[in-house]
Amino acid sequence: MDTSELSRKELLDFASSHLVIVQDEALLVLKAHLVAESLLYEILDDVLPNAAILDTARFSFSQLISLVESLRPSHREKWIWLALRRLNSLRNEFAHNLSLDRLNQKRNEFLESTIPWITPPADTEGLLQFKFVLLILCAQLANIRHGVKTAGPAA
Repeated sequence: MDTSELSRKELLDFASSHLVIVQDEALLVLKAHLVAESLLYEILDDVLPNAAILDTARFSFSQLISLVESLRPSHREKWIWLALRRLNSLRNEFAHNLSLDRLNQKRNEFLESTIPWITPPADTEGLLQFKFVLLILCAQLANIRHGVKTAGPAA
C-alpha cells in the first residue's frame, strides 16, 4: 500500500491495523518492520526534492535508517534510530536463526532501547507489551513524517 497520501491519523490506523491483530511474535516483528520501512520511505519522499529516483534503489533496512537519520540531526530522535536498528536485528534473528536464547536476547535489547521513551501501561506484559512498544515506535515515525515533535531528550 502506498501510504504517501495518508494523514497522520490514517498512518497510525494503518500501522495499528497491521500490528494489533497479530498474535504471533515472529509475524508481529515482520509486520512492524514492514510498517517502519514504509514510513521511512515516506519520510524520504517528503524531504528529498527528487525522491522518485530512489524507487528503484534497493536499500537495506539498515541503510534506509542511516539515510533518514542523516537528514534528521536532532539528538531528540537518536533513540528511535537505535530502536529501529534493534528491531532490524530482531527481525534478522527470526529470519536466520533458531536459537530461543538469542531471540529473547534480541527482543530484550530492542525493548531496552525504547526505555524511558516508551512506557507501556503497568498491566501489560508479554506480547501485548511488545505490540504496544512497536505501535508507539511506528507512531513516532508517523510523527516525524508529519512534523510533530518526537519524544526524547532535548536536542
